[in-house]
Amino acid sequence: MIILTVHGTNDGAEDAEGDLWWRRGGSFEAQLNQLLRVPGGAITLEPFRWSGANSAADRRAAGCDLLARLRAGGDEPVVAIGHSHGGSVIGEALQQAAAERARLEGLRGWLTIGAPFIDQARKPFIFNRIGFFGQIAFIVLSALLARLAINVPFVASLIALGENVDWRNLAAVSAIYAPMLAIAVVLIWGPDARGGRRLTKRARRRFVDWFEDRWTGVWDRDDEAINGLETLHTARVSLPIAPIIDELVRIAVLVAALLVAVYGSIVFLPSTLAFTNNDIARASPIYYDYGLSAPQSQIDACTDLVEQSGNAPDVAESEAWAANSCDKAVELELTRERYYNLLRGFPFVVLFFAFAAYLAVIAFARWILLPLLTPLLNRIFNRAVRAQALGQDVRAERAKAVSPAPPGFAPPSPLPDSVNADLTAATSKAAAQTLARMRRILTLRREGAADPEIARAVDDALSWDELVHTAYFSRPLVVKYIAYALCAVDGLEPSDAFVSDPDFREAKAFWEAEGRLSRH
Repeated sequence: MIILTVHGTNDGAEDAEGDLWWRRGGSFEAQLNQLLRVPGGAITLEPFRWSGANSAADRRAAGCDLLARLRAGGDEPVVAIGHSHGGSVIGEALQQAAAERARLEGLRGWLTIGAPFIDQARKPFIFNRIGFFGQIAFIVLSALLARLAINVPFVASLIALGENVDWRNLAAVSAIYAPMLAIAVVLIWGPDARGGRRLTKRARRRFVDWFEDRWTGVWDRDDEAINGLETLHTARVSLPIAPIIDELVRIAVLVAALLVAVYGSIVFLPSTLAFTNNDIARASPIYYDYGLSAPQSQIDACTDLVEQSGNAPDVAESEAWAANSCDKAVELELTRERYYNLLRGFPFVVLFFAFAAYLAVIAFARWILLPLLTPLLNRIFNRAVRAQALGQDVRAERAKAVSPAPPGFAPPSPLPDSVNADLTAATSKAAAQTLARMRRILTLRREGAADPEIARAVDDALSWDELVHTAYFSRPLVVKYIAYALCAVDGLEPSDAFVSDPDFREAKAFWEAEGRLSRH
């Protein structure tokens, strides 16, 4: 009898031997050999390893690999045991088997422990199911079909009116369109059809008919993974959108004010240099073109200076040149004064407009954008959180529900109160001890310890017995219930020591009430 063990998320290891429950030579294998017996041999675990990533795509790929392993065994009797998403991997393998019409007669039974099964459904619109290149092909196909939809009635109307139709040209166009349509259809419906076979109604019906009777589900009502994912799938979290929008607006206005200030500095800088050097030609035309005239006394004084210097050939030209020069001199002086006044007031102008813009944008965001964006952003946020927690990375599918039973199966009853009390007492004790050890980690962080040292301290502090979800195999009472469930498989029998154990009768009563009648 081969017992395939499938580990859960983040529980994998390179070596197939060790103390983890799914490895050979571990405590779980030893307990099974004490509680069960195989005529003519001993129980040996065959670990099935996969990536252990929280990814629906990885679980599906692992399910295909597991299906290949089960098929390779033929009619050899096999029992599969999966914990957490290891149970999901087994479920993926059997759903694919149902889609491929493989009954897997060698699979005598499969047992899942604390497995949160995620019921998947195809997204309703094909555009949301296909990849990037498929979406491009879909757009091209839509354009081609729209073109044909316009051309067909047009050609039909020409024929009805008795007009001549260039059939040769029409055939040439059709010869171009046909391969483009064929390629688009292959890119769109080919992968989509292959990916959806396992979720058809017929495949789902075969999955239930062929594999439900061989399944046993073990779970506790306080299992954190099952309860957490089930709650998260239906929960709706509202983001504090208003403070986020206020902060974004504030940052945007500050950046805009900074850009205005930088731009103003760039515009004013050449004018400042020009005024410093008394160079009209380098001054910005924005600031000195005021149309001012110089007083006559200044013109006369300039004329005397010019005549004395001998720079003008006659009085008329010297007077014109002096008037022009003095006009520009007065212009420059008055412009410099006004420019400096403007420069001194520029920061206040920037602050005023920044504050006005802030108030205007805040009002627009609060009264118009906020009512429109809040539902949309909350929906996007909740969808992203659920996808991250459920590992939903298969584009074509969405999660319908989370349950301790595979899709379409009747949900199993949780372990009885006596087992629940044993589990919760042990995990609460382990959690209290871990909390005391975590204080040391906070001290290391405050003292500036290196990250590797803190990581080692965290690894030493956690035993993973703090959670019900990860403590099933560390509790002997739970292992006894698992062992009795395995007794329903042909080829596995309870040992004499197990039959004489008082917990054997309680386990038998529980599983008989569940409809898992044993031969013992």
